[in-house]
Amino acid sequence: MVATALAAVVGAVAGYVGGWTERLLVLVVDLLRMFFFPAGLLVVFVLAVNLVGDGLRDAVDPRSRPARVPRRQPVTEPSTKDTADAAAVLEIRGLRVSFGDGPPAVDGIDLTVHRGQVLGIVGESGSGKSVTVLAALGLLPANASVTGSVVLGGTQVLGAAPRDLRRLRGNAASVVFQDSLSALTPVYRVGDQLAEAVTAHRDVSRAEARRRAVDLLRLVGIPSPELRARAFPDELSGGMRQRVMIAMAIANDPDLILADEPTTALDVTVQAQIPRVLHDVREATGAALILVSHDLGVVAGIADTVAVMRAGHIVEQAPVRQLYERPGEPYTRELLDAQPRLDAALVPRRPATGAPVLRVGGLRRTFGIHRGRVFRRRIGSVHAVDGVDLTVHPGQTHALVGESGSGKSTTLLEILGLRPPEGGTIELFGRTVGKALTAADRAALRARMQLVFQDPFASLDPRLPVGDVIAEPLLAQGHPPARARARVTQVLRLVGLDPAAARRFPHEFSGGQRQRIAIARAISVEPELLVLDEPVSSLDVTVQAAVLDLLARLQADLGLAYLFVTHDLAVVARIADVVSVMYLGRTVETGPVADVLGRPLHPYTRALLSAVPVPDPVAERQRERILLPGDPPAADARHTGCRFRPRCPLYATLEPPLRPICETTEPEPSGGDHRAACHHIGSAHDGGGGTGRGVA
Repeated sequence: MVATALAAVVGAVAGYVGGWTERLLVLVVDLLRMFFFPAGLLVVFVLAVNLVGDGLRDAVDPRSRPARVPRRQPVTEPSTKDTADAAAVLEIRGLRVSFGDGPPAVDGIDLTVHRGQVLGIVGESGSGKSVTVLAALGLLPANASVTGSVVLGGTQVLGAAPRDLRRLRGNAASVVFQDSLSALTPVYRVGDQLAEAVTAHRDVSRAEARRRAVDLLRLVGIPSPELRARAFPDELSGGMRQRVMIAMAIANDPDLILADEPTTALDVTVQAQIPRVLHDVREATGAALILVSHDLGVVAGIADTVAVMRAGHIVEQAPVRQLYERPGEPYTRELLDAQPRLDAALVPRRPATGAPVLRVGGLRRTFGIHRGRVFRRRIGSVHAVDGVDLTVHPGQTHALVGESGSGKSTTLLEILGLRPPEGGTIELFGRTVGKALTAADRAALRARMQLVFQDPFASLDPRLPVGDVIAEPLLAQGHPPARARARVTQVLRLVGLDPAAARRFPHEFSGGQRQRIAIARAISVEPELLVLDEPVSSLDVTVQAAVLDLLARLQADLGLAYLFVTHDLAVVARIADVVSVMYLGRTVETGPVADVLGRPLHPYTRALLSAVPVPDPVAERQRERILLPGDPPAADARHTGCRFRPRCPLYATLEPPLRPICETTEPEPSGGDHRAACHHIGSAHDGGGGTGRGVA
């Protein structure tokens, strides 16, 4: 039929054209007649194969079937004992979730959430927090076995039809996931994704949905919302993407917002913005909020009630102030005691003895930006490190802190690379790193320092038993195998592991144990300097505390020097002696921890400190906040004057006569042991009010 219609069109067109044009059109029609019928058969065949394949998959692979829940489970009626329960937006009773033959991930959970309430759920990894959130929206994987009752907006979620679940999601309840980049579709513009969330539940035009998308972006505090609506997710920063997720969550005015670790993957300054945004949108919409987090400081600042989970059970639930001040369970007290705190007493700096093991001065590193594949040309430069100064003494911990993109990791790579720096100087163990170093010199220097990575699972060879992993650097340095085996047993005991663990593989250990193995591998060759790149950021709070205690003990016993890179200033307060604060590749403040954290001189340091949450509901809700506008500027631009000026809260308050120096001259660090690169150090400190840590 299609070919016949085309033939008619060709006949009509042939009256106006002739010669080769007519012959070409006839040829096209003949080809369509030839292939149209076989192509149709091919499409039908592919569809049939897919349908048969889906049936075979469901029959062979039980995991591909729908979750095993009752088909027709009656809706649990709200309790009549309490009129408040009748207004609950979410009511969970006896929820039990298991995967396969293992122990249940959630075992007998009871939760009630009312409109306008903020419920915080805390606990270690594997406690069942995220499984509970996914069950509330019917998002559990197909291999999950679920029993109990989950009533959301008056509808029983367990056993509900897919159409009913789609109506609930985004309408009665919505979710903000941890990884916003994975949650957003990378090939669609942000505004289109927000508009789609609106049209999925509302009968509105596309133009009205796009206007709603812009209004939502404005509501969550994204600047230039009309422009950002046309951006793709990868063109936004992590904080902006998380705000987009929150905007999508409130697009249809849901009664309940579920936020699953919404601040975990963000810088501390952006972390401080997200709870504020969640608070503002909750106030604007009246929605209830469930906040899942491992950070007791974040929960303290926003929650009304807190539920503590452990091994699939809720072990304690209480109003936030009562739970933090008078926890009823030893496990809750253990979590609170393990949380690093900025308002804890700072340990005075240990005196420096001996010559520095590492000295860095004016370090610079630039990466080229190139375009073109065949004729490749340089079109710009990224100034990743642009003036770093630090000194590490024996037996001391020097912390390096700053936002993502500040140049921390590049600084480590420049030090560990043992190559002549592009600019500035690097001195290791009294030797200047330069062209004069021979291969033997570099090997000798490398043997005196080791690195511990952020992700222990990725840094340990999964194909080797732990004993071989630890012995590898010893054998590489020429130690006899018998000596290496004896050293493996010794270092396993040093890090608190059974020597029998040497026969097991990395995947058989928990995250904290794998990090202990990584530390054992690093200290096996008896280094003098240990470089630690975010070594506890991926660990639970109790495991994090145990690893920090281990590092402190090893330092005291072995006299190790640490260069400790982290974004968590509360961890710095717990372990470091000296701290350097970096911004856009440059050291802006450095000094003893007690001075920098207790009396910060640079406005950027003060902003970082004020952004760190404190696990105390009263203090967290009363203390001063310094929210930096926007994100750090791109590192591929050369900056005139102070590079922090566009975000500096102090610069915004300066009188016009004091501003030109910030706009034309880059500040140099000044002071003694505690120094900062700011033209108005006195103003930066005196104008803050209270302690630098901003704790009430």
